[in-house]
Amino acid sequence: MPQRTNEKQQVIEMLKKLLAPQGCIVTPSKMLLDCELNELREVDVVAEMTVDGHLFAQSFEVVGRGRPMDITWVDGMIRKHETLPTDRLYLVSWSGFTEAALKRAQATAKVFPVTVEPAPGAASLYADQIHVALKSIKPVVKLPDGRHFGVQFVPDLGIFSDNGAVLGTVWARRFSNGSARTRRES
Repeated sequence: MPQRTNEKQQVIEMLKKLLAPQGCIVTPSKMLLDCELNELREVDVVAEMTVDGHLFAQSFEVVGRGRPMDITWVDGMIRKHETLPTDRLYLVSWSGFTEAALKRAQATAKVFPVTVEPAPGAASLYADQIHVALKSIKPVVKLPDGRHFGVQFVPDLGIFSDNGAVLGTVWARRFSNGSARTRRES
């Protein structure tokens, strides 16, 4: 099954990254190994960190349906994570949970139901356009013997083709593939 994500999962991923402690790795659409089936299962968002020398995983399953989530969905998520390396499971719903679903989630020690609700009077955030400016490049060069090393580029670093023709500078030239050499222009 291909990995996939949606806007609601991206919101949870972004919030977790903002709130995560240093060293925590947040991965969307992460594939975790089911120890019972010996197969990979997709989890919407996974936050992993080391706590007292042990890997600690928080899994987030996110749903954005128009109705409150019922006990069937909650039971299915609990069962799915029983055989996954999940230490805490957050069930995130944009439309809440039925009473039975909340009771089931709250009765399970490592499961936490979360309902996403905008604050009263909160404004919506909508991005019509986003402008991105390149601020740095951190390339890795592979040598013929297979070793890799990082190279620090400066704005006036020249890009040259294999035959020595000048292609431009690092900041002025965009290139997608093919071989190019760099050397500092004087």
